[in-house]
Amino acid sequence: MARPLFPPSVLEFTCDTDFNGNEKIKTITSGIAGHFSLERWALLFHPATYTISVNVGYYVQVLGLGTSPAEVIFNGDGEETGVHCSNFGGNDGGMLNTFWRSAENFTSGGGAAWPMVWGVSQAAPLRNIVCPNGLTFYAVPYSIDEKYELTRDPNNKRKRTGVTTITDTFSAPANPPTYVACDYSSGGFAANLKVTGNLNQGSQQQFCYRNVTVTNSYQGGAWNMVYIGCNANSTAFPASGSAPVGSIQGAGTASTAAAFNQTNLTQTILDNTGNEIMYGVNTSNGQFCSQFVQVAKTPVIAEKPFISCSNSSLKIYALNVPGTSTDVSSSSPGAAVESFPFSLEDSSKVYVTWPIDYFNYPPNGKASTTNPGPYFKARDTAATMQAALDAGKHLLLTPGIYYLDTPLTIRFSNQVVLCIGMATLVAPKDGSPCVQVPSGLTGVRLAGLFLEAALLDAGKFSNSKLLHWGAGIAYGTTSVPSKSNPSGYLYDLFCRVGGANSDPRVGVETIVQIDSDWVIGDNLWLWRADHSAIKPVNMPGVSVDFYQTTLSEYPCNTALKVTGNNVLMYGLACEHTNQDNVVWTGSGGGTYFYQNELPYDAGTAFGESGYCGYKVDGRQSQVVPFKHSAYGLGVYCNFRDHSVTTPAGIVVAFKDGAAAGGDRIDIVNSFTTYLPTTSPYNGASTSSGIDNVIGILAGSAATQAGHTPPSSISGGQGGPATSPNSNPTGYHGHVVKFLYP
Repeated sequence: MARPLFPPSVLEFTCDTDFNGNEKIKTITSGIAGHFSLERWALLFHPATYTISVNVGYYVQVLGLGTSPAEVIFNGDGEETGVHCSNFGGNDGGMLNTFWRSAENFTSGGGAAWPMVWGVSQAAPLRNIVCPNGLTFYAVPYSIDEKYELTRDPNNKRKRTGVTTITDTFSAPANPPTYVACDYSSGGFAANLKVTGNLNQGSQQQFCYRNVTVTNSYQGGAWNMVYIGCNANSTAFPASGSAPVGSIQGAGTASTAAAFNQTNLTQTILDNTGNEIMYGVNTSNGQFCSQFVQVAKTPVIAEKPFISCSNSSLKIYALNVPGTSTDVSSSSPGAAVESFPFSLEDSSKVYVTWPIDYFNYPPNGKASTTNPGPYFKARDTAATMQAALDAGKHLLLTPGIYYLDTPLTIRFSNQVVLCIGMATLVAPKDGSPCVQVPSGLTGVRLAGLFLEAALLDAGKFSNSKLLHWGAGIAYGTTSVPSKSNPSGYLYDLFCRVGGANSDPRVGVETIVQIDSDWVIGDNLWLWRADHSAIKPVNMPGVSVDFYQTTLSEYPCNTALKVTGNNVLMYGLACEHTNQDNVVWTGSGGGTYFYQNELPYDAGTAFGESGYCGYKVDGRQSQVVPFKHSAYGLGVYCNFRDHSVTTPAGIVVAFKDGAAAGGDRIDIVNSFTTYLPTTSPYNGASTSSGIDNVIGILAGSAATQAGHTPPSSISGGQGGPATSPNSNPTGYHGHVVKFLYP
């Protein structure tokens, strides 16, 4: 018997009986034990209507195999809401650790009266889904009375209290809020959704929506909600949601605008009762900030490639690649889709990988490496996958873990690498990247990649990366990228340094480096692990489940470096790296939603070196004028192990004096917040925290003379506190301040 097209880590279903009769399902959807599991799963649902319950666990992806969401429908089983993700219980972070899962391409709840529930944090996206009865991005805790939950009141203040409630509705003070219990959550990303009814953000600290249509309203949410190209009716967004665009302008501009007409800079402090309050300052009118940012159109996007099945009985599939659209303001299908058929008999266009050896079991005995059977297939390696790329094929990586000894190098424009089921690539030990894209290619799609750092060989840390786009490799004909024909797209890119690997020497210098122009990122989480599978745990007061990373463990300097021009990021999260978390020197691009936590284990040198969460530096750019735009930037600190003061959460730098030539950097709705813990250093020291939201690097008197920062604003991150989590006194700091290089 010939081998199947997909390995055992891919499960296919055509009806309820297939699903309910599969013994693996209970294991796949089990709880917290899977947090650092080595298992990977893709659940593929052929076009049909299903009345089942699918609680999506760690390293699980649910995919509808239709050409549109209407072809695969989940109605629920009378108790649950079809495909969903609820708190698995048992972990001390609630949903804060609900990572690494996803769902795409179906209709949820078409025949039920309740919304789809998707209570998640980072690296758990929803894509191309229709929700006829609403969508909820949080779940209730297992033990409500033991949780401390986020609450919000109608006056746009948020608190952390012992009351396990959160408001659903806060559009106006006159409208009494409705409270429902919910758990912590720290998402997230959703794209190309159509929601009939309400989209309830609940306890989400932050969330990024790209091209989502909601017929009723967005509700809930705490700190930073960014809506890109979301076409909704006039009442869908909170009344305070539309933030005016502000700017920071470099010397030499002809504009007479105020130097720092900065929109919605915010900082979080404690009031005199110990409750957190989000303070917002608009330097032009002094109004409170909004936690909601709307961007009317997505500048350029192609939806993520997906697979479909045109004939379930004959097992004929297709890889579908949507084209590029510009200035998109709804969840409409957009550009035409190009399809590439594949099957067991036809691999001329698409190469399907196997993460394990396939043995055929002949009648005369069990197969083995010496008796493999007539249909034996060895597991794929970097060499076999590269051979497929060299032949011009697209790659479909199936769920599993692939240990690389050389990089995978994209060879042609419009080539696609699609990973399903959280297929994971572990980096080569010589410091070379998992994947590299040469400069001069256009239309490349890298989708669903999960990249892991390795234990590097001695001396290989310097210049090491997990992904490099714009590598200096020449392959024949080159193309010039543009807005209508970008270099390519990065979808659902999840990278981690440490965590699952219990050797704390695992590391990489830079997680992702982009040197090409017009690269579009669509949901990235670049994570230096703050906790890991190392046993025993070292800080039971912080977590009884996970070892907490300490200084010098899992070394990683920077999450993202961008030197290319016109690079755009929709939904970017970078966390815990040891130096500047993001360094952006290319012009013309920007970020639409940014979530950052500075390293918990940072030492005093972190602040003394002036490291920050997001750095834009135009001083060496040859582009005149240098430009950058960023919407919804949040930088958080929890300096757990040492007393640390860092000058600013965000740092920007202009060319000096007249050379600036009209440089402009727009930062819309930026903020810092400190996350209280029981640490003696976080908030308890006279110098622990983030002093300013934005710092300006400007070295000359001429530059500074033209741009005077606003006066000191009470409510900075620094200042003494009498004890952890108590009300600090004497807080100091600036929203914007010059930093002297």
